[in-house]
Amino acid sequence: MRGVSEYVAALLMTIITLVAGAIVFIYSYHVVSSYSNEFSSRALGAGRSLSVAVLASFIRGSNQVIVIGSTGANPATLRAVYINESLTICTLSFASAPGATTSKQVDGSTGTVIPYRTVFIVSCTLPGASNMAVVKLVFDEGEVYAKAGRLV
Repeated sequence: MRGVSEYVAALLMTIITLVAGAIVFIYSYHVVSSYSNEFSSRALGAGRSLSVAVLASFIRGSNQVIVIGSTGANPATLRAVYINESLTICTLSFASAPGATTSKQVDGSTGTVIPYRTVFIVSCTLPGASNMAVVKLVFDEGEVYAKAGRLV
């Protein structure tokens, strides 16, 4: 009987090792898969992604902040503009048709849809005197930040 119990012990140790290895594999596969899915959803964007680029931003004159941007393959809905973390009422201008310009007020309460592949200009009054401003454009699809400096 001594020979049989050694075989049974070896078989039990092999089974325990295989089960423990399978548990570690399943757990690590789940973790890696969830990180991969999270990375893919962030890289591709959930639903419709924000495709806005800030082309230029500057402070003109004594207190006028200008941000020039462009939409990409998707239209974007501008909701609000913050300058130095303060909600600011601004004017949004863009070409709505050849030869026609649309100008709308952006105040944080309603959104304005900017068509895809369109250059737009946001003009705001700088709250207070400053040589630098951090501008945050809030869209339905996300946020875009820009630093505006005074033109010399």
